[in-house]
Amino acid sequence: MNKDITKELELTLKFLGTGRLDIKSDDHKLCSGVLLEHGSERILLDCGDKDFDLSKISPKAILLTHSHPDHTAGFLKSINERLEDIKDIQIYIPKQSGIIFMKGNVEIPTNKMDSNKDFQVGSFTFNFANVLHASNIETSAIVCKIGDIFKLTYAPDILWYGTRNRELMFKDLDYYIGDGSSLIDNIKRDDGFGGETGHASIKTQLEWLKNNNFKGTAFFTHFGRELINLDRKTLERQIKEIGKEFEIDSHIAYDGKEIRLGEVEQDSELQKESDELDDAVREVLKQIKDKASIIKESKPSETEILELEIKKKKLELLNKWLEANKT
Repeated sequence: MNKDITKELELTLKFLGTGRLDIKSDDHKLCSGVLLEHGSERILLDCGDKDFDLSKISPKAILLTHSHPDHTAGFLKSINERLEDIKDIQIYIPKQSGIIFMKGNVEIPTNKMDSNKDFQVGSFTFNFANVLHASNIETSAIVCKIGDIFKLTYAPDILWYGTRNRELMFKDLDYYIGDGSSLIDNIKRDDGFGGETGHASIKTQLEWLKNNNFKGTAFFTHFGRELINLDRKTLERQIKEIGKEFEIDSHIAYDGKEIRLGEVEQDSELQKESDELDDAVREVLKQIKDKASIIKESKPSETEILELEIKKKKLELLNKWLEANKT
């Protein structure tokens, strides 16, 4: 993606919620929701938390991936308690999902869109890509584009993308927002009909991206029990390490995280420097350990003691730098 073009886009992604209905932590208190802002346009992908105030968020449209409550609870609350908050909001759902929203005996109007067909919302082009996640719930990834200069795929719940969606979801992709249920191992369940449901691991999704020549930035959200209680730096480090394996710039999302296009590339340069210092810290630790082993076996000289003290000081300084610069 051309940086000059992204600056002209004035496009911002904001993660309103990155947790689940029954699993929460300080960084992931609210359920799914990603807000796209382009100029004066505001589009909400999923509306999963009852604490989302739609009168303040003020989206032009809401797109829902599927009907699970951690993706729809905010919208349902507005239907039941504050219908006026959504009267001017266009709601888009996959036609195949069969979702129907009711207020008493009255159906709430929604735009039911065919899967794998583009539709326009303001300056955005969207497409619902039907993916595998749950046996009794039709689930979609949302593909978002602005002309030929920006493309994002949002897949917060996914076990398999489906071969027919390969080009739609991954070709010329700039950003991928994926399922954070697990780090290494897929979560699979028997659907009772000879098939499987569940969640692809972060590693599996990065492998998909690598196999489809992805050169952009990946974020992971909607964290599961395995990862949600890790502190932010630990989780970020683990995801970045797996990202390195596939040569993909990979990050965590957390409630309130905001990304302005054109800045992620700059952040990655800082992270590259930080990663190099991580390697330096590991090398210093190794040298200290080796030196300590030698000292245990023989009486150290004054020079050896001085070298050890210098290495310890370097380690302290490196750790201070990392604390100040890592998110």
